[in-house]
Amino acid sequence: MRSSGIRRTDVHVRKSRFRLNRFQRPVASIEFGSKYDVWIELRPYINSGADITLIPLIFGRLLGLELKKEEIKHLRGIGGVGMPVVIKEVDTRINGTEFPVRVAWALEEDLPPLLGSRYLR
Repeated sequence: MRSSGIRRTDVHVRKSRFRLNRFQRPVASIEFGSKYDVWIELRPYINSGADITLIPLIFGRLLGLELKKEEIKHLRGIGGVGMPVVIKEVDTRINGTEFPVRVAWALEEDLPPLLGSRYLR
């Protein structure tokens, strides 16, 4: 975990609005830096099984990320279905400490943001 790591006070619980709504899942409060010099808060689900942090299309647009067709890759999860993503490095902030993180910017909307294990290290 990074020295700025996620503390217990930074983790919250909320009901999932995706698929099985009866489960509560842990979420983290993280700020992402946009190209417009504005910090935007996101509360992704904490998923220690995910290799990379995943953000939906609209959030990447809010950050001002730019899409280039030659950067599109296909990410596969447990279900084996490929999802188009673009890997980007973005500035993040937790507890006032800033550091860059690689994220998979999904080119789809119907997915929850996920905080991957590489962020948690």
